[in-house]
Amino acid sequence: MQLDEDQERADEVLALCKNFELIDGAASTEAADAVEFIRVRKLAYPALERLGATLLDDVAVPISKIAELVECVEGVATKYNLTIGIFGHAGDGNMHPTIIYPHNDKEAEGRALKAFNEIIALAQSLGGTASGEHGIGGLKISALLNETPERILKIQREIKLILDPNKIFNPGKKFPL
Repeated sequence: MQLDEDQERADEVLALCKNFELIDGAASTEAADAVEFIRVRKLAYPALERLGATLLDDVAVPISKIAELVECVEGVATKYNLTIGIFGHAGDGNMHPTIIYPHNDKEAEGRALKAFNEIIALAQSLGGTASGEHGIGGLKISALLNETPERILKIQREIKLILDPNKIFNPGKKFPL
């Protein structure tokens, strides 16, 4: 874990994680340790990627709902018979559910997409959003439309039209054509 806090606060957070069945964890205020923690975190995705094809994106939830999100994602993994790893930024609730399925298996890929859409809906139901640090791409347009009031979408479309009157900047990426 990486915190911009003192060692005492880091130890408190680590103890809290252990209450939720943390398998292993470490806390430190040393700069060299922070570099090592980040290096290890960056290995999470390549480790999951070795298990099969991946569907990785992000959702964000209030930090008080992270544990509930993780528990529910476990249920989604069971429901769709998939491996789903989840890691992210506990300090801001931005989480990266990573769905693993066999390469070249269209049926499993379909289950992965259904699972991902369920995870987005779950995050939204917990007071979160489909848009984490990576924003909205083609995969999450319908989720954006579900969580954004029409008046806000109208304003955003009008702003985009002012900046892009010829409609050539990333057509269909934020707003469906």
